[in-house]
Amino acid sequence: MTIQLNIEYETLLKLVDQLSDEKRAELIEYLLQKSKSQPLTIEEKKVIWESMVVDVGGILPGYSDRREDMYD
Repeated sequence: MTIQLNIEYETLLKLVDQLSDEKRAELIEYLLQKSKSQPLTIEEKKVIWESMVVDVGGILPGYSDRREDMYD
């Protein structure tokens, strides 16, 4: 039996936020297992790649990554 519900994405997020930590972990595991059976699209791969980017702030004044400057 297939159930089709039209739920706005924002509503779904609010519902997920109401889950207990245990149920949320079960949902994550379910989604991970489900994703293994379907190859990722290019856009999904880009989103994953971009989620790993961490902004560490600006570079210190006077910093140089030139080999000559590192070893005098």
